[in-house]
Order: sequence, then structure tokens, then C-alpha cells
Amino acid sequence: MPLVHILLCAFVLDDGWAPDAPKELLAVEQARMHRKAYIDWTRRSFEKNRASHYTSKLANDDQIVINRGDDDGVVFRDRMGHPVRGFKGKAHYVLLKDGLRWNSDGRGGTAYLDVATRGHQLSSDVRALGLAPNQIVQQDVHSTLWDFGLERHGQVLYRTEQQGELRVVRAKVHTPRGTVRETVWWIDSKKDWNPVRVAYLLDGEVRRETRITLARFGGSWFPESVARFRWNYKDGKEPYELITVHAATFDEDLPDEFRPEDIAVDAGTSVFSTVPPPRGLFTGPGTGLTSWDGERIVSYKELLRRIRAGELEYGPAFRRINRIWRMEAEAEMRAGDGQGTGAVELEGPDRLGLALVDRTPGLWEEYVSRFIRKYKLGREQVQKAQTILRVCQEQGNNYIGRKREQLKALDTAEQHIKDTADDEAIGVGKLTEILKQRRKMERPLIHIFEDQLVPRLDRLPTRRQRKAAEAANPPPREGRKP
Repeated sequence: MPLVHILLCAFVLDDGWAPDAPKELLAVEQARMHRKAYIDWTRRSFEKNRASHYTSKLANDDQIVINRGDDDGVVFRDRMGHPVRGFKGKAHYVLLKDGLRWNSDGRGGTAYLDVATRGHQLSSDVRALGLAPNQIVQQDVHSTLWDFGLERHGQVLYRTEQQGELRVVRAKVHTPRGTVRETVWWIDSKKDWNPVRVAYLLDGEVRRETRITLARFGGSWFPESVARFRWNYKDGKEPYELITVHAATFDEDLPDEFRPEDIAVDAGTSVFSTVPPPRGLFTGPGTGLTSWDGERIVSYKELLRRIRAGELEYGPAFRRINRIWRMEAEAEMRAGDGQGTGAVELEGPDRLGLALVDRTPGLWEEYVSRFIRKYKLGREQVQKAQTILRVCQEQGNNYIGRKREQLKALDTAEQHIKDTADDEAIGVGKLTEILKQRRKMERPLIHIFEDQLVPRLDRLPTRRQRKAAEAANPPPREGRKP
């Protein structure tokens, strides 16, 4: 070994810093590697003034994350903060299994399949809660402790010390730019080696910090609350986010694995995949509609053949959602009777590829953006379009604000009927009345869109811009599919 290298190692060791993994962090990792868990928790953002409520379940290498929505039970909101149509009162279920992420609303009928990307919001591992100073999205325990960002800047060195009853582990790196980045853990060895504080420092100044309150859940210590601080939010004096654990059960009588059926993906469910499913999970052609048969993904044509031949039965979740779909379709038709409109019109016109845009102020911004791109509007035209948008959105949002409680009551009543109606005919009748009330309440929004936003925007493009837009998007020839 070169003499310079020997002297450098000796210097590092004499200074108390070394590249070896500290036994304290190894103990933290070991203590957090629960094979089975059931945890109810809440993430509350003071920055965005919104909370999200979750349930995480672990079964060895499988995990289910359920997003139960915010304080109003809304999972998805648009840019204006309004509930996204079609997701009111629905939870978002995610199954992480074999490197894939299954998504459903927990009611059946449709599932989405993609890769379980590490660090993605829907791939959060709650076991890593409170182990890092700057992660909103939890990676797995090992990655959170050892791949936390410093290693990208150079050799990570560690040093440990005792501060009162806590073991302190410091990890630092000298970057090529001459800065010093450091992560520090304050660990309580008497409480299953859980950190009570984690901080990230840049050149000796705290930039991000996590403060943890621990509690005993059954026989294990685990964070009860995790408060996150950031130097550029309220000068680091108040948390920008608080995570609260309401209940937790570890390594008890829980399943050994999870399956798609555990998130209501059973036989008959339509599967939309953004990635080619792995070999063994998929049979049949790689294009067209696909469905889950209870064991693997098959073509829709193959599913129907087996159903009709009596070789396969639809799963209970699919049968239930299919009944709800029939009720909704019939109610939509009945709600249009006597008003001169049918189910197609009740769904709203498809404007620039945006369905229901006429009654959804949160989509008007996207509509205007597409309008600007379609006609390639100039700077002055864009400014006028944005002014028109702001005026119309303000009117629409003010109206929704005045009707918020009534709309919420309709949502609650509609969901109750879908969940409890045993008699399909009675359920259809009740849904029809609710839909008629909703259509009536949506009319002022449609008038703002149709009578103000659309005609005022339509006056902006010049004749040349209109011709260019028509040439770029010619109408389909008669008798041929578009």
C-alpha cells in the first residue's frame, strides 16, 4: 500500500472519522426491518394546508398503501383545490409486489399497473419514517439510511459519540466544490435504536431537520410523530410538515403475502399497464384490452371466452362494481329525460380533449393552455386569454364556494346509495333524483364556460391563425374513422 494512502488512513482514524458503517446505524436498520406491519398514519402539510390519511400494510416483501384522502375524504383535487370528478369519496389503493405497483380505487373494475419506482410517492415505505432529515417520500429502510444523497458528492465518512443518553452518528462528505455536507442522527439505544432527531447540515448550518417523538406500539418502539423543519420555511422555527402515527401493529398474526385481490383486483378487472408485465404474469397478445383472470393478465377476448364457456367466474368485486355501473348508466339516461338531453350530452362535450370541462373550473386553465397551443397565440393574445380565464374562474369558484355544502351532501348521498342499494331498480331511482339535482346546480358553471369563456377566447385568433390550425388538424374524411 502506498505510504501516502497509509498516512491518510491513519489521519482519518486519528481524527475519529472512518468510512466503515457505524454499528449504531446497523442496529437502527435491524430494528426497523419489521416483516409484517399494519400502520395508520397522517401526513399534514402546513405549507399546503392539507392533510392526507394513509394505512400501510406489510407482508414480508409485499406492501399495500391506502390513501384515504384528506380531511374531507378527497383523494385527488385539481389545481384550484376542487375534488376531481370521479374520485370523490374513493380511496386510492396501491399494491407493491414483485417490483410492480398495482393501483385501484379498492372497489373493483379497473386497475393500473406500472413499475414500483423507488422514491415515488406511492412507493413509500412507512418503516423508514423518521430516519432521514429531508425525505418526504420514504424509500425502503436500507436506502434511507445508506443512500441518502451524500454519497453522490464523494467518500462518506462516519464518526460516533455519546451525548447524554443518546448515541450520535455523524456522516459527512467534502464535495468537489469545497462545501461540507453532513447528516447527523441522535439515537436512543434504549428505545429499539430509534432516532429522536435527524439533521442535515451544509457547511455547519442546519438546513433540514426531523424531530421524532417515540411511543411503544405493542412490544415495539416506533415514531408517534415526526415533525419536519426546513431552513427556508418560517426560518426553521416551525414545522412545514407533521406525520402522526395513530395505530401500529408489528410482526403479529398478519398475512404472509398480499395479492391483487386484496385491493379489489379480481377476475374480470380491466388492467391498463404502462410497462410490459413480466413473463409468467401475462399471456396472450401484447396489444388490445387486457384483464386479470385471478392468476395472470389475459386478453379481454380470452377472458370472455372462458367466462362464456363456464371455465371462469367474475370475482365478487367485479360483480359488485358492474352492478353499480349499470345503475349509473340507467340513472344518467333517466336524468336526461324530459330535458331534451341524453346520456352523451350529460357527460359534457369533449372540448380540446377535456371531458366535463364545461362544468369543472379546475380544468379551464388546461383548456385555455390547449387553446393557446392550438392557435399559436402571440404574447398579447396570451395575456388577454389569461385575463379571460381569471375572470371566469373567479366566478366559477365563487359559485362552487357558495354551493360547497350542498354539493358535498349530494356526493355523500350518492355514495351511500351505491354502497347499500340491494335492489337495483330502487337504487337507479334514487340516483336519478340526485343526478337531476346535480345537473341543475351545474348549469351556472356551464353558462360561464359556454357564454363567457369560450366565445371570448374564440374572438382572439386571427383569420390566418385559424387557417393554420385547421391545416394542422384537418377534420376526418367522411366515412372513415378519425
